[in-house]
Amino acid sequence: MPKEKTSILFWGYNENAITLIKRMLMNGTAEKICGIIDSNKELQGCKIENFIVMNPKSINELQFDTLVIVSDNDKEEILKIFSTIDNRKPKIIMAGIGHLDFKDHLYHDTLSSSVTSPRAFGYKNMLIHLYQSLDYIAKNGLKGDIAEFGVYKGGTTVFLARIVEKLGIKAKIFAFDTFQGFPKRKSVFDMYDDPHDEFSDFDSVISYCEPFNIELVKGDISETYCRIEGIPLVLSFFDTDNYSPTRDALDMCYRQTVKGGIIAFDHYCCDERWLYTLGERIAASEFFRDKNVLNLYGTGVFLKI
Repeated sequence: MPKEKTSILFWGYNENAITLIKRMLMNGTAEKICGIIDSNKELQGCKIENFIVMNPKSINELQFDTLVIVSDNDKEEILKIFSTIDNRKPKIIMAGIGHLDFKDHLYHDTLSSSVTSPRAFGYKNMLIHLYQSLDYIAKNGLKGDIAEFGVYKGGTTVFLARIVEKLGIKAKIFAFDTFQGFPKRKSVFDMYDDPHDEFSDFDSVISYCEPFNIELVKGDISETYCRIEGIPLVLSFFDTDNYSPTRDALDMCYRQTVKGGIIAFDHYCCDERWLYTLGERIAASEFFRDKNVLNLYGTGVFLKI
């Protein structure tokens, strides 16, 4: 028996679709295309060469055995929509992993409107994990304040404060930094002192943080961390880059973290750019060795159980 001719349906109107269809026209295989559809009403009616973009409801009128999904970010949503309007099981062709990107309007809107960019990027998803931690804290009604160690220009501090407000969390943020550069080394594990990560304009940080429920605590963290003594905490975030300030403040933070609260580290996991922040990781590993916490591999987030 002769092999049945392939019939292709494209889902999505974008540069990928235009490139693929033009290529098929050039090599003489465009006759295999049975149609192009898109869920976006604004794109329906657009043309790619001689093909008009149709509404997904048109699928039932089309004969095809191959579905090409040309949208990287939306492939999950497209497959779900297809499954609700057509019971056929065509061959699926798709590419990319954009669908795995973090999608949350509150997170992205807050980040994109930040005047000073957050600096919580010791590893790729650190800022996302902080946001998810706050979302978890809000949904579970945990009560307590927040401590941040390592402020720089206040970008992450204010980002956290804005998310706290938007999620309705009643928490004050205590933000610790020398605001005068890295302190004198106290341990062989204090290895990081890149001047590009120092910021000494304390007045500008005060001005940026002033509209929010933030208390800036200036000085060597190894000495000033006692400011939070006796204060219940739901989240502590360490971005000190070094061992001594992390290790010195960590015991008090852990004791005062409520059950289910979170302690997070920007440099517990990192790429080679941050190799010399290893002291922060050593401090956390050393402290949590015998503690009842949950830490998923590849993250800097520890949940107190």
